[in-house]
Amino acid sequence: MQKLFYYISKLLKSIGSKQIEKNIETAIDYSDKAKSFQSKGGYKKALEFYHNALELDKEIIGEENLSTAILYNNMAEVFSSQGDYSQALALLEKSLKIREKELGNEHSDTATAYNNIATVYNNQGNYEEALEWFEKALKIREKIDVNSLPTATTYNSLASLYNNLGDYNKALELFQKALDIREKCLGVEHPSTAITYNNIANVYQDQREYDKALEWYFKALRIDEKILGTEHPSTSTTYNNIANLYKTQGKYEKAMEFNNKALAIREKVLGTEHPDTATTYNNIAGLYESQCEYEKAMEFFNKALAICEKVLGTEHPDTATTYNNIAGLYESQGEYEKAMEFYNKALTIKEKVLGTEHPSTSTTYNNIAGLYEAQGEYEKAMEFYNKALAIKEKVLGTEHP
Repeated sequence: MQKLFYYISKLLKSIGSKQIEKNIETAIDYSDKAKSFQSKGGYKKALEFYHNALELDKEIIGEENLSTAILYNNMAEVFSSQGDYSQALALLEKSLKIREKELGNEHSDTATAYNNIATVYNNQGNYEEALEWFEKALKIREKIDVNSLPTATTYNSLASLYNNLGDYNKALELFQKALDIREKCLGVEHPSTAITYNNIANVYQDQREYDKALEWYFKALRIDEKILGTEHPSTSTTYNNIANLYKTQGKYEKAMEFNNKALAIREKVLGTEHPDTATTYNNIAGLYESQCEYEKAMEFFNKALAICEKVLGTEHPDTATTYNNIAGLYESQGEYEKAMEFYNKALTIKEKVLGTEHPSTSTTYNNIAGLYEAQGEYEKAMEFYNKALAIKEKVLGTEHP
């Protein structure tokens, strides 16, 4: 938002009209309100205010200017959060077109646009496209300054992609590059440094190196608690990560302790209808399920589902994840008909929104296969196992863990 203020303030100085000045200030106010709603998960209201800001911006300055490019980018973030990746990409391409025209294709802001497009492709599971765009961003940023914070951001993003692909050594190499820059530029007690600690921990967790993962999670937590406080959303994210690790290790009491810490922050700071709060409800439900406390598990899955359906809608990937989780709970209880109903709900969303070649779609194919196998329907089970395998081999490669 700082760059938006910068471009508009320059415009204010060059235009004498009081009415135009007032309109620009109104556009900035709309943008502020949009950002506030976005941070709270109020995506519909956020888009409404971004649209109002955009219309004023176009009226005052014209169709193609740098502040418009920023608004397109911000709207794309909201659509991406809603799981509407095609709309997000369309807006990011508009933003990119303006930046390339106004700034050239070797400017830092153009690199940011490349990085944002890559991130959406990464979220879609379109890793080949994501890699191409991340590398375009990195080429610019390394040319401008190999040791800059924007370069660290792209190293961090690219590392996450390699982690998704199961190339853990490459992921750690790039996260370390990002970390070296952030520690040097920001210090070892900065929230951005803590984010990289969290990311490194996640790679170790995926590699099942749990002691190392926990070491890095607690390094992140010490920073979060000291610098941001014990009631900050970023602190809740680290609590959440630690809880998931303890759950993976079967340390359910410790997992519940950290899940409850995360939940207390999210309910207080973000509210009981925020998607991040729903995530923690989902995590707590999964923890109860692991301990065969099915009634409590269903209670929390339903809390998560109510938020997802209300705030994100019935066709969002997070809603699909919750349907998938509920299906798994029914399967654990031997209620196979209900399980299939919810797996199919999840699958319908994933195939429509993410496509038939996304790793998350593969997960649901795999779950359905397991359900058929549990019922002795081996031919159907093999059909869905093969669907899942085909995606994993195509998207992730034959050597992915």
